[in-house]
Amino acid sequence: MSSRRVLGIAGLVAVLAAGCGDDDADPAPTLAAERSVESTPTSSTSSSTLPSVPPGTPSCASVWQDGATLPRPYGGCADQSGQYVSKDALACSSGQFIVRYDDRFYAVPGGTVHAVDAPLDRDSEYRAAALRCRA
Repeated sequence: MSSRRVLGIAGLVAVLAAGCGDDDADPAPTLAAERSVESTPTSSTSSSTLPSVPPGTPSCASVWQDGATLPRPYGGCADQSGQYVSKDALACSSGQFIVRYDDRFYAVPGGTVHAVDAPLDRDSEYRAAALRCRA
């Protein structure tokens, strides 16, 4: 087969592959379905879809203070606007986990809350704790 014919066939395959799919398909239903699964309105008068705050949820400001103790049964908190912030956990090889908040705080449930000035991934103490956690 000549190289010109191989290039022509390869070009045709590329054009056909690029043309596959339904150009009229609307991705919005998929995104809307994902949003509806992840969030529930906080009230019947709310036009936005914010996650509902479970009863007894502490405020983030009261939980995430440098030197405080992170509650052992921690599932999340309510931020200053009243939105629910779910637990962001880094799983450890031991079965424990490090909970992170606002890219500035971290703690082990039942342990001391640590605050950092830089984003967590730039803080040497957090990175060392994460390495120990994953070892």
